[in-house]
Amino acid sequence: MQVFSVLSYNIHECVGSDRQRNPARIAEVINRSGAQIIGLQEVHSDASGTEELHQMNYLAAATGLQAIPGPAVERRNGHYGNVLLTSYKVLAVHNACDRHSPWTARARAALSGETTFACIVRAARSDCHHIERLQ
Repeated sequence: MQVFSVLSYNIHECVGSDRQRNPARIAEVINRSGAQIIGLQEVHSDASGTEELHQMNYLAAATGLQAIPGPAVERRNGHYGNVLLTSYKVLAVHNACDRHSPWTARARAALSGETTFACIVRAARSDCHHIERLQ
């Protein structure tokens, strides 16, 4: 049986408890985890700023993993939402987004990806994250 590691991580736009935005610190945690599949929530990818502000691209480069975007909100300077990082080849991706959720003023989104390892990974924004392995 092949074993793999999964990490689900709400990165809060790379802002830590010290209120400092530090994507390198997030990349270090991901790298130390050794996980092959990482579901990130609250990722802001700013296409108009520095390399570190495009958090999806920065974290993919810093970890050496493939990034799959799952935007929940389109902003004037980029997008915000979920990102799936993986070392596996991605075969299919589906991003489900409810920008008008009746339960909350915030958008809800779920990002699913099928990999060569035959698993489905779902990373949903905020408090809703679920990871399921197909038998």
